[in-house]
Amino acid sequence: MQLWLNTVGLALGLLGSVILAFSLNGVLSEIALAINFIDTALEGMLSSQGDILKARGLQRRLDRATRKSSRWTIVGLIMLAAAFGLQLIALYAQKPAIG
Repeated sequence: MQLWLNTVGLALGLLGSVILAFSLNGVLSEIALAINFIDTALEGMLSSQGDILKARGLQRRLDRATRKSSRWTIVGLIMLAAAFGLQLIALYAQKPAIG
């Protein structure tokens, strides 16, 4: 039984770690988009033409990505906690060696 608990714990830990790694990707992509826009807008203002760019919806996109990321982060953390618990149970379920 402890082998089963340990294996399920390892699988949950791996899956939780992957979910945590990918959950921030959307937020980081939106932040990169905003930074690129600001860079482009500054270049336009400082050039001889003096064009001023205005973008709408960047904050809404970032908020949506943050909400989605926070949900997946909670799922990943729950999986990591469950993995830790299962592995701890598997460790204490071992029969002590007498001899």
